[in-house]
Amino acid sequence: MSINEFIVYTVDTCAMVADQLHPEPNASSPDSVDRISRYFEGLAQGAFYYDIVSVELGMSEAKSNITFALVAAGDTVTVGDQVYTGSNSPTGTNQFQTNVTPSAAADKVAAASLAAVMTLNTTTNQIVTASNVPGTSVVNLVVDYPGTLGNFLPVSISAHGIVAQPITPTPNAILKTASTYAALGDTAVTNTGNTVLHGDLGISPGSSITGFPPGVYTGSLHQTDAAAAQAHTDATAAAATLQATGPGTDISSTDLGGATLTPGTYSAAAAGTWVAGALTLNGAGTYILLFGTSLTLPANASIVLAGGATADNVYFVTGTTFTFGATNTTFGNVLAGTSITTASATSHTGRLLTYGPSGTAITFPSAATINSPTGNAPAIGGGANGSCLPRVNLD
Repeated sequence: MSINEFIVYTVDTCAMVADQLHPEPNASSPDSVDRISRYFEGLAQGAFYYDIVSVELGMSEAKSNITFALVAAGDTVTVGDQVYTGSNSPTGTNQFQTNVTPSAAADKVAAASLAAVMTLNTTTNQIVTASNVPGTSVVNLVVDYPGTLGNFLPVSISAHGIVAQPITPTPNAILKTASTYAALGDTAVTNTGNTVLHGDLGISPGSSITGFPPGVYTGSLHQTDAAAAQAHTDATAAAATLQATGPGTDISSTDLGGATLTPGTYSAAAAGTWVAGALTLNGAGTYILLFGTSLTLPANASIVLAGGATADNVYFVTGTTFTFGATNTTFGNVLAGTSITTASATSHTGRLLTYGPSGTAITFPSAATINSPTGNAPAIGGGANGSCLPRVNLD
């Protein structure tokens, strides 16, 4: 058997492990192996203060959220090897409460019920802590011992909801509090279909949000509250800041489809042009694209990030509308002076924000996926990065 690398799971401090495993300068491979052997022997005997090996050094807790969207009887949630089934008349610790008539209100009851039965289930409560914030349709899961589980616990839902890792959007110095929003409208946010927003959903100064569910959001809902008002103020200020960097390079006659841009400010006096194809953004830095009126993307358009470009540092600012085409895969922060409209199979990593006194609606006419820029991976994929662990290579 040949071993090239191993990772230690332990509650010892980094300094303890480093002291035990780091070979002396110019030490031989047998010396390394001998140190490893003595370390594990010590763990087995409880010599390093603990007699249970359970948590990897440098870990971040493995977490997951289950969000219901019109959950119904017969829908199932699976956590590890435990299956929980929705029922209108639940019994035992493997069924949770649903309603004959699915609704947003019933989703909140179901989430509270699922968290409660998971807490009572003697198998699940040994590996995760389940909770529900009253008045929400979300069940929060925290894996108690990521190392013991190999840093992975499968969690899934059969229908009428999503499973996602909690999103903490990357703070953006220009957008400020608007950074946490996947979608922020002025007068209305309207959805049709199974749209998924990874981030907050908000509206201000208007109050109309419809279509959630069946649409879901993994962050918080801010409907005409103080947080949404501040985010609207920050989005409006961000648009002004970005516009002040112009005019930059004139792209009034440039077809963005097939174009390659490097970091900088670009502007079109009126509407932007995008006939077909991909826009490539190449290089680390900030990209600001300003349009006097609107930008409309064609079907199958995409944005390619290359050379260190990131979605968080890309900004599209329109004076009026921003409209997606069918089956778009795009990146960046969209700030529209009036409205934003997605299309079928829109997949966008960034933020959709309307701004200013003329801002109106964000419309999802069919299912779309919006990911607020973040370093988190979807679902529940483990909690350890081993950042301070010494790695011993055996040659």
